[in-house]
Amino acid sequence: MPSINSRIRGEKMDYRLRYFMIVLASVLLTAAIAGSVLAEVLITEVLYDPATSESDTEFVELYNTGDTAADISGWKLNTTSVQAAIPDGTEIAPGSYYLIADIDGSASWPADWPAPDLADEITLTNTDSGIRLQDAQGNLIDALGWGNPAESLYLGTSASHVPEGESLARKQQSSVFIQTRNNSNDFLAALPTPKSSRASDPLEPRQELTISASVSGNKPSLESFTIIQDDKTDDGIQILPLAGKTRNLTIQAAVSDQDGIEDIASVKISAKGATIPLGEKTSLNTTSSLYEATLSMAFYDAPGIYNLTLAATDSSGETASTTLSFEYLSIVAFGVDTSEITLSGLSGQSADAIGDLDFLTPQNPTIKNLGNTPLDFRLSASDLDSGSAVIPAGNLQYTFLDSDFTGSLSGTLSNSPQLENLDLLPGHQSLREFSLRLSIPLGTGAGSYQGTLYLSGVAS
Repeated sequence: MPSINSRIRGEKMDYRLRYFMIVLASVLLTAAIAGSVLAEVLITEVLYDPATSESDTEFVELYNTGDTAADISGWKLNTTSVQAAIPDGTEIAPGSYYLIADIDGSASWPADWPAPDLADEITLTNTDSGIRLQDAQGNLIDALGWGNPAESLYLGTSASHVPEGESLARKQQSSVFIQTRNNSNDFLAALPTPKSSRASDPLEPRQELTISASVSGNKPSLESFTIIQDDKTDDGIQILPLAGKTRNLTIQAAVSDQDGIEDIASVKISAKGATIPLGEKTSLNTTSSLYEATLSMAFYDAPGIYNLTLAATDSSGETASTTLSFEYLSIVAFGVDTSEITLSGLSGQSADAIGDLDFLTPQNPTIKNLGNTPLDFRLSASDLDSGSAVIPAGNLQYTFLDSDFTGSLSGTLSNSPQLENLDLLPGHQSLREFSLRLSIPLGTGAGSYQGTLYLSGVAS
């Protein structure tokens, strides 16, 4: 799953007190938590200046934020010329990514990156440029510019240049991609984490699986039984949870009775220890109707195989039944209740930001498991830089247990990622406090210090 990038900002205070504030901007990574929306495609990450090969690792990542598939046939990525044309028949499933990459055969594409959905010889200029996404009719869908690009290549104010090897990644707030149509506000520098439709978390093209059961006499007949959603092209039905919210599955069954459809007394499914009635949706003919119900799957429901039993009963008590199974996939996702952590202190002293177990108090950071898999966390940070002085990353300590910076769930940050075995279990209210402490070296000059904190969730 995608890494979590955090931005650290500060602002200068009264020089007479040698007092300063350090602001750590923490960007949240999870699957989107939103209501039902139409398909909207966003540019979510661009690597325009790779550290390896300019001709083989540039990429543009798109994401469908909606609940319906987005048809992107004939869409184009442009700079001052067309860089990539998306083939006819291309769709992005809801909650899924689409990766366009510059691959010319020089074999520089990293082995741990997903294979792109579209490989083309795209050219992204390293300075004062941008990328424009437009539909088949030439209408602007999204744009991202860096430096001082042409007006058609950015929205609002263009983003700042990022260092070689880093990408421009769209910010997230509580697992929802930010879209203010202002590049400088919507994007920040991050380590590249390209995602394609082949990744584990996006939805892939769906297929319907029909199961028929034939009976004799006047007993009801089950013509079909299916789940409309199917998030993988593998055999069977696979369902991907929605991070932090309920996934509603549409169950449909076609039922017939040779004595007339009015002879059907009830159609029900048994699932997750409950019985759910199906309502008549459409009359197919005088002896058949289509029935439908909704099965709700919580984001924290355990991954694995779920069995559904369909039973149709007529007025004489005759019952026909069949079963259908689907796989509920695992998902790694988490959220943080704040986008900024503020630390304030004097030279030679320490400054704390103490977390709590209340997800509605942004001044006290809280982490919440939004998936169905126990979570550990990988952490690292850059040095804090004011432009004239540096506070090493090793002066930052963290803890996942209140203010205990010396216990088993604490540690010291560095430039290299380190794994904390937190084992944060899934659940409706699976919370953990997250606290930071900055030890300010004696003699540190007053000023604004800036750096980056990286926080990633991994399956335990």
